[in-house]
Amino acid sequence: MTVPPTMTGLAPWIEYVEPVAGAHAVLVCCPHAGGAASGYRPWGRRLAEVGIEVWPVQLPGREGRFGEPFQRDLDALADAVIETLEEHRAGRDYAIYGHSAGAYAAWRVAMAAEDRVPGLTHLVVGASRPPTHPDPAFPIHRLPDAEFLGRLLEYGRIPEELLRHDELLELATTTARADLRLVEDYAWPGEARLACPVTTFCGVRDTTVPVACQHGWQSITTGSFDEVTLPGGHFPPREAEDLILEVVRRAFE
Repeated sequence: MTVPPTMTGLAPWIEYVEPVAGAHAVLVCCPHAGGAASGYRPWGRRLAEVGIEVWPVQLPGREGRFGEPFQRDLDALADAVIETLEEHRAGRDYAIYGHSAGAYAAWRVAMAAEDRVPGLTHLVVGASRPPTHPDPAFPIHRLPDAEFLGRLLEYGRIPEELLRHDELLELATTTARADLRLVEDYAWPGEARLACPVTTFCGVRDTTVPVACQHGWQSITTGSFDEVTLPGGHFPPREAEDLILEVVRRAFE
């Protein structure tokens, strides 16, 4: 009999896991730039109902890892996540999701995991430009402070109250800049391709990631490819989240 992993056993790289008795699959989630593992706790509760255990990736420099140096090596991040999968997956199938800049981290984890950990069923990326169509402002993490903040405001995830507190705003922008540097400075291989299916999500009102460019993600896989247009912008509203979770559920069928 396999024993579900515990919240303690997955730290520090995977946090806020709510073990699901009898879970048949695992969803590894990579947050957006400046995001944290706690953002996926609602997904954990909802996907538990269909036997999927959510494993949110926790980067250094936030929440329970506040005070640790920011991650600078994407290969080391992928290795850490894969080692956790190898130790705790318990033979279950798994998929990987990444949002915005987290899509690139998810892609890197998937490339390494496919060679080392059997059972990868799907890579799902949301609100992210494909590698063939980078952001015109690339690399975003090198923008001057005012332009960088303006870019984050375009994405729509900086609360207005944060703008009234200089120290908190500086912390948020510093964290986002470090996360973007992690994926934007990485030397991505030109020929490496996944074999697993890939699905992309994009908000119809996302001004930073055009729906029309999503097909470019097909170039990263030899497997099947699908693109889904969602209501809302860069961060999905609740009705769009329902669709995302349904696609995730079907990825394990």
